[in-house]
This record gives sequence, C-alpha cells and structure tokens, in this order.
Amino acid sequence: MLSTNSVFIVLCIATAIVWLAAILSSVSLRRLGRFVRRTRKKSLQEHTLPPISVVIWTHNQQQDLKDHLPLILDQIYPKFEVIVVDISSTDGSKDVLEHFEEMHHNLRHTFMPATARDISPTRLAITLGIKAATHPWVLLTNIGQCPVSHSWIMQMARTLTNHRSAQMVVGCSRYTDVRSRCQRKARHLFLCQQMQALMHATSHRVCMLHTDNVLYNKELFLSHQGFASHAGLLTGAIEIMVNRSSTQHNVAVCPCPEAHLLSKAPADIYEWKQTLLFNQEIRKHFRGSMMLSLKSLLATWIRYTFMLLLLATTAFSIYVRDDVELWYTGCALSALLLLSYTIVLGMNYNYTAHRMGYKGQRHITTLWFMLMMPIWNMKAWLAHLFTNKKQFRKKFI
Repeated sequence: MLSTNSVFIVLCIATAIVWLAAILSSVSLRRLGRFVRRTRKKSLQEHTLPPISVVIWTHNQQQDLKDHLPLILDQIYPKFEVIVVDISSTDGSKDVLEHFEEMHHNLRHTFMPATARDISPTRLAITLGIKAATHPWVLLTNIGQCPVSHSWIMQMARTLTNHRSAQMVVGCSRYTDVRSRCQRKARHLFLCQQMQALMHATSHRVCMLHTDNVLYNKELFLSHQGFASHAGLLTGAIEIMVNRSSTQHNVAVCPCPEAHLLSKAPADIYEWKQTLLFNQEIRKHFRGSMMLSLKSLLATWIRYTFMLLLLATTAFSIYVRDDVELWYTGCALSALLLLSYTIVLGMNYNYTAHRMGYKGQRHITTLWFMLMMPIWNMKAWLAHLFTNKKQFRKKFI
C-alpha cells in the first residue's frame, strides 16, 4: 500500500507533467500571431492586383446601407465594382441604392424575387451577384458588416498575389459594441473559433470560420455548381461553400486587422444561443473537420485534466494537514502552477488577439473563458440534438 508521501509525490509529478503539456498547448496559440506579423511584412506589387467585384447581399437593412456602403465604395483600390443584391426589401433600401448609384459609377444593384422555391434567399442572392460580376474575382460579404479600414480590398488582394496557387482568400470578422456579459462571452467564443479555424486553414481545409469575408474565384464557384449540395439550408452559405471547395493548397488566409470586417455582437442571450444552435447544424455539413475537432478536443482534455489534478493535489494537501510540510508544499505548488499557467495562457492568447486587432483582453479572465467554452458548445450540441431540424431549412412555398 502506498504511503501518504508516495501518493503526494505521484500527484505532484502527474500535475507537473500535465502542467507542462498545458503550457505547450497555450504556446501554440502564439503561432497565429506570428503568422499575422509575417503576413503584414510581405511586399506588395500593385501592378499584379486583379480587378475585383464586391458582392453584397441585404434584406431590409436601409440604415446599414447608409452607414456601411460609403466605407465600401471609398475603398483604396485600382479597379473594383460593387454589386448589391437586395433580397426583397420593403424598407426603402431601393431609394438608398439608387441615390448611391448616382454618385458612384462602379455601383450596381439588382433585386431578388421573394418567390424563389428551391434555394435559400441568401444563397440565391450570392449566386445572382456572382453571375452578375464582370471580374474574375468576387469579394463576398453582407451589408451588416463594414470594413475596418479603407484598405480592406487591398489587403485581401495583397494576400492573393502573394499566394499564386490560391483560388480563395479567407478573411476575418470581429464583434463591435461589446458591452454586456453575454456579448463578452460571444466575442471570446467567436475569436477562439476564428483562431482555431485560421491556424487549421493554413495547412488543411477551411472549417467553421463564421465570417462573410471571402475573396473567391468566380470560375471555381461555377465549376462546383454553386450551392447545389446545400441549397436548402438557411445559414452557413459561405462557410460550407468554402469548406467544400477548399484544399490544402488553394486557400490563402488574410488575418491582418486592416482586412477585418466589423459586425454586431448578439444583442441578448437568446440571439447568441440561436447563433450557436445554427452553427451546430452548419458543422454537420463540413468535410475534413475531424483533425480540427481532435486538436480542439485534445487541448480541452489537457486543460480540464490539469485543473482536476490541481484540485486533487490541493484537496490531498488539506486532507493531510497534520503534516505541515506536505500541507504547505502541496498548496504552494498548486498555487504556483495555476498562476504560471494563467499568466502564460493569457500572454499567448492576448498576443495573437492584439495582432488580430482585438483590444481590451484581460489575462485573468482568459482561463475562465477557456474552461467555459466547451460547456457552451456542449449546451448548444444538446439543444441541437432535441431541436426540430426543419427550422434550419428553407420553407418552400
């Protein structure tokens, strides 16, 4: 039978080993930050920049058109056009578009009928916009998101010219106006998912990016028959399309902050839960996401195992508190390992977050968010399991 000292030593060694694995796992978060820094240092050859068609879809977003369309039309880029597809708006969006068309020769708009049967409105709008594009490269987004800077198109095209084999460039989005606790949780989960997806996309397929910020080859879209394989789904148009057509060699990633799009964070807990619920449905239609899921599962397992071993070491130290030396040693070791892991995790996470343009991250809350993230995803998975799947698909008329 093992003595008290032997059990204590085994617990300490196991905790230290898992602590080291957790530290190495947290250091991997820094890789994307270094990738962003290298990307921004690459030179730009302007004579190689291709003409680009920006395809935007909108539905009853008159105010967003007024606020965001000027930022898109005023982009600093040699040659580009903007095509807006209006999904049967009834709020005066037509008047706004006609007003902007009088001032900008490179703006065109078209309307989508409300009686489309066999495809979701968003997918039909994107298809109409791509087919109306006159340039071989289309930059896809929705009017609910706006560029961070006037060099959005420039940065996306710059990434394309630096990757000759690329047939698509994947950009990023980030939440703005994060005020409530729910919105802070949503921003953290959104950022972590983009970090994982971007790091995975540099060497594998694109999975779970949650962003309408993609520079796409028009011929690639037509050769894959657009959205034929997932036409009836209400959401996930860009994510599934990019996933199905991406390979290890035809994807370029543009994580530069200047190429980000700003979007509104979920207004309340119900909207956030609905977003997570629909993300679970989108995940079902991905291909080649097993490696990303395994990486995420391994990082989660290491993190939770470390916390459990810390609790076990602390509890055992308190249990044998009659031995003052073991008591102080166990509590001090647990506190030291927890503090060091929290600092290292926060530093690496915040390094990449700041490189990607996220400000206001706190080291002390990073570990809590990381521990809660699998729980939020598990709740969404359980909710999706018992939800009627018809609500994720277009209701044909």
